[in-house]
Amino acid sequence: MKNVLKVLASVILSAVIILSSLSAVFSYYIRSALLSQEFYLGIVADPSYMEMVKYSIHLEFESQSSYVGIPVEVFDAALDNSQLHLMLRKHIESAVNDLDGLAPYTEPEYPVELIRDPLYAYLEESSKEQGTVASKEQYAQIDLVASDSAALIRKHICVIDLNLVKDRTAFQSFRSYLEKIKDAYIPAILVTLGAILLLALLSGRDWRLTLKRIMTALWISGSILLVPMLALETTGLTGRLSLETGYFKFFVDSVLKNMSLYFLLWGALMFIAGSVALLLLKTVGRPAAEERGFRPEGYSVNNQSDK
Repeated sequence: MKNVLKVLASVILSAVIILSSLSAVFSYYIRSALLSQEFYLGIVADPSYMEMVKYSIHLEFESQSSYVGIPVEVFDAALDNSQLHLMLRKHIESAVNDLDGLAPYTEPEYPVELIRDPLYAYLEESSKEQGTVASKEQYAQIDLVASDSAALIRKHICVIDLNLVKDRTAFQSFRSYLEKIKDAYIPAILVTLGAILLLALLSGRDWRLTLKRIMTALWISGSILLVPMLALETTGLTGRLSLETGYFKFFVDSVLKNMSLYFLLWGALMFIAGSVALLLLKTVGRPAAEERGFRPEGYSVNNQSDK
């Protein structure tokens, strides 16, 4: 009965090691990537990302140009690269701080005057060519067009627009989950170490049995991470999302690719470490019983009866 309880306790402790080690890996990814400003800033720092954003804004300007009768080149001239990059940085900082529970999300604003001034210049030039003077009503219309254009720019800069989802139940549940797990990797690591210690104490002086149980748990953890990640990498599912907006697809693909690589590496590390250790335990050294002089080939029923 005592041996049965020991086996049962070792199984429970091994399960604890598996669950806590997986929790540590998941939690650390949330803290180091999903709640990291540097992670997202690294994605949008790619020069092609901003070019895709500007192209999407240009398409919006084309529609607006045909509606108000102002050449699209006038709108395009209002785009300032430094302001776009600054706006993007502020957006990511605010969104991550909100997800991390540090500060509420606020949308960055593109300076309206950067759009209004070239539109004023175009209006005045057109009026001059026609031998007229621009009226207050025309200036007021330009102000509305500039305001709408700034809103269009904000729409494409704010790739993580939390205002669109903050009141939804699913998003609130997601935030609650992040709040609980974002720093759970520290206690998860402590629980893993505690379970390993208890498993060692349970096995007594049989260090080979202790190491075998620990490495088996590590091997299982690695397999749980490695198998689905290999399936994703093999099928290429992370890059097959049908998203029409170029920069948004680039952003989502980059996040999913990073996530897949992270779990793939951790899974491979634990799987290989567990496999190598178990293989060494099986092929190197002698079992404890053999060290005490026991030889299977020298044991037989006849030998025992002769005694």
